[in-house]
Amino acid sequence: MSILYSASEGYVINHELHLRYAYKHSRENDSVCNLEPHSDIFKILSPYDSGSKDCNYSPKKKLKNSAGREFRIQSSHVNNFQTEKIKNVFHSLLLKAKSEGFFKEPVPLIPTKNIQAKEKADTFYKESSKYSKSLFQGCNNLSHPVIEKVDNERYVFPSMCRFFCQDVIKLKEILVPLNVKYDLIVLDPPWWNKYIRRKKSKCTEASYQMMYNDSLKNLPIAELLSPDALVAVWCTNSDQNINALLTEVFPDWGVKYVGTWIWLKVTNSGEPICAFADPPKKQPYERIIFGCNSEKSRCYNVPEDEKIIISVPSAIHSHKPPLSDVLSSYLPPEPNCLELFARYLLPNWTSWGNEVLKLQHISLFKENPSEKTTSAVT
Repeated sequence: MSILYSASEGYVINHELHLRYAYKHSRENDSVCNLEPHSDIFKILSPYDSGSKDCNYSPKKKLKNSAGREFRIQSSHVNNFQTEKIKNVFHSLLLKAKSEGFFKEPVPLIPTKNIQAKEKADTFYKESSKYSKSLFQGCNNLSHPVIEKVDNERYVFPSMCRFFCQDVIKLKEILVPLNVKYDLIVLDPPWWNKYIRRKKSKCTEASYQMMYNDSLKNLPIAELLSPDALVAVWCTNSDQNINALLTEVFPDWGVKYVGTWIWLKVTNSGEPICAFADPPKKQPYERIIFGCNSEKSRCYNVPEDEKIIISVPSAIHSHKPPLSDVLSSYLPPEPNCLELFARYLLPNWTSWGNEVLKLQHISLFKENPSEKTTSAVT
């Protein structure tokens, strides 16, 4: 329910709309209410300036070779889906979407610095700082979302969800023995990134433990895939990470690369959240890289290469938009789906991660009092 517009170039989606739909008629004891996200977290009115921490990025990277000597790397431009092409596809899709009435929000005459969104995100970090870090698992087998307490904190759970609050290193020990196979596995790995390292030192609540590529390729993904499965990996624009994923990680998972999509982050009026730049500078987009384990015998189409997803991003760190709707045509009618490194839950999905309940904390949502009713829970 998140797709606003689709065309040959890709999709315009609305993360806020997904949340509104997913948590309608949430139940807590005998009360029924409509939960919706605080809209301010999606109030991205102006692009971030180049000096903003949201778009600042160091273009030079130091690495060490096998002899221990430092050297600098420049962008290798190995990807055939480059910035200029992304810009052209984006502008084509945006023009079509605007002709259908989307992104009509006026551009502010004076840059707002997105203060409302930033303040609401900061408030969320503070109010959710006591979220449960217990290692446990659970589910909501009901056809409606429910609000429950965990460690004296309130969380909302979408319908028909299952979750594991565990580190991914426990996949082999806990999930693999269940012998459940998945038609789609989505991963949002905490790629090693110097900017995140700096942010972690300043804001612990907005950070997570980063992972080296060697650790990523050791995950037992092959043992969790159905015979006709699709894998989707959120990836930075780092050539180093992209190359590692395609040449090391995918082969170790028994997965073949089939295509790349771009998530392009825009303001409420459709402007990119920061300027396009030459690699490896910070871009207004991230990549979703797809692989499958049976391309030739696959019953369903694989995602076409070079599609664009346009959406207004959440101001909350790592709050990615859901891919459920845009990938539905590439999956069976009732797919078995798993997200790893999850920070929130999805209806009808299994979610796994250290912070799997982080973005389910009730402080992310507000209640519409006019919609509240009393009903017997069945």
